[in-house]
Amino acid sequence: MIMTSIERTLWEPINPSLSLYHYKGSTRALSKSSVPILLIHGPMTSHRTWDNLAHQLHMSGCSNILAVDIADIQTGTSVRSATRFLQTVVAYILDNVGDTKKVVLIGHSTGGLLVRRYLLKTLDASHVVLAFTLGTPHTRTDFPHQVFLPPDDETQQIIQGTTTVVRTPYIPSETFLINIFGNGAGKQFDGTVKGVYLPEAVNLEVPLQHTMLKYDRLVVQEILAWLQGLRYRMRFYLQSLEMKTPDTEDGMVGPFCFDVNGMQSPYRGSFLAAAEHPYTFERTNTPLATLGHPQQKKTYISTELRLKDFSRTRSVRRRLMVRLLNSLDDNTTTLHEMQDSEGSQIALRLHIQKMPVLLAYD
Repeated sequence: MIMTSIERTLWEPINPSLSLYHYKGSTRALSKSSVPILLIHGPMTSHRTWDNLAHQLHMSGCSNILAVDIADIQTGTSVRSATRFLQTVVAYILDNVGDTKKVVLIGHSTGGLLVRRYLLKTLDASHVVLAFTLGTPHTRTDFPHQVFLPPDDETQQIIQGTTTVVRTPYIPSETFLINIFGNGAGKQFDGTVKGVYLPEAVNLEVPLQHTMLKYDRLVVQEILAWLQGLRYRMRFYLQSLEMKTPDTEDGMVGPFCFDVNGMQSPYRGSFLAAAEHPYTFERTNTPLATLGHPQQKKTYISTELRLKDFSRTRSVRRRLMVRLLNSLDDNTTTLHEMQDSEGSQIALRLHIQKMPVLLAYD
């Protein structure tokens, strides 16, 4: 539902020095949640860009809806400075708004990029229980003047005896991160941002253009479902692997990648491993993929894992396709061991969490 100009309501400034505003709905709604929700705009807009989404959240029972104006995002001058400013704003909210010491972040376009940088740069981001990025340029936009985010650090490998321990950049696992992008102008393309799958986020593709992501009912319904605890998060991690039969004369295997329900990971590259050499992966590593699943009466769900072989030196590519069957139980971890067509040993860890209830529902 889109409000008309007559129905537009005012935002009340609660901290002018931080350009922070509180949404005051024109229609009284029964409060069902006091967890603060902070809305973060994109370039060349302000807190008023959230009028429609704020109205719909307010009518669904969200009582602490906040929005902030960030000059560095409005002008596209400095994401680094904007991240520091957002840290100050969130600290103020935790100390002065609500009584839960928790916060939900929703960012559109560059605002979503700022949300993700906040999670990566904040030493302890466990207070951000849920974060949404809407139409966010996680790699780049189609307009190079907008935002550039340097690539993550290269994967680090630590040799311990005969085993290599693989470490990737740490991503806070406490936060439920939802990445929503549109395909209104084509596959994985919303008119401004090419959709990028984040392995640490639940990724949702919707048939919308860039601006519509801020208030369309499909997006609002998904946001509410996560707030109401009606979703599970499933994260797939590599536990260990030992690859067989080298692809090159120097004894290397690959490159290859894994595909979970059609989502290829890692999203910026592929694995290259030494044959007959064991690798283990730290528990804090980036997931192979993160999936969301609605509550349902069925107690078991299945997911598909594939290995994709990109080696150009083999006449027959190595193959692996398995279906993993798991119970939808909260806070459970299961280990799956498997072999590819060459006899490689691969172990995968799956962790399932149910979203906590932040917004009561009927």
